[in-house]
Amino acid sequence: MRNLRSTSFITPLIIILLLLVASPVMSATYYIDFGSGSDSNTGLSTGTPWKRHPYMTGWAGRYTHAAGDQFIFKGGVTWDQTCLPIQFSVGGTLSNHDYYGVSTSWYAGSAWSRPIFDAQYARGVIFWMHQTANCVTIDGLDLRGVKATSNFGQSSISIEGCTQLTVTNCWIH
Repeated sequence: MRNLRSTSFITPLIIILLLLVASPVMSATYYIDFGSGSDSNTGLSTGTPWKRHPYMTGWAGRYTHAAGDQFIFKGGVTWDQTCLPIQFSVGGTLSNHDYYGVSTSWYAGSAWSRPIFDAQYARGVIFWMHQTANCVTIDGLDLRGVKATSNFGQSSISIEGCTQLTVTNCWIH
């Protein structure tokens, strides 16, 4: 009789724990400011932005991807070659793209300008998306200074086996 009671208590507990673990992770909006952010911040508000994106070189924070995450880069701020490329193999869904872009109400300086990703001719790519980095939107960024090693050199955005990529309102030069 004692074993039956223990089992009847443990079974619902295990089911509840499995449901909690299996529940979908909700997407979030993260703010990133290379000028005054810190990777140890939460990144969840303009008052506590990260310095780097989690997939940038040098990232030192904690992050778990959820489909549909939004990454807002502070306008008027430059990310230099020391933190590039942004390399990843995760993305969103058809109905909920991951977003790498801007908010025109969050910027440094006296007026809004695009966030700049400057590879300073030291990197061959800025965004490097591969395998399953599907359903991604890149919006409103200034991508520049990519090192080209030949006529078919590199590009600001490298896509390897990905689908459903949207690039809009970007300056690529």
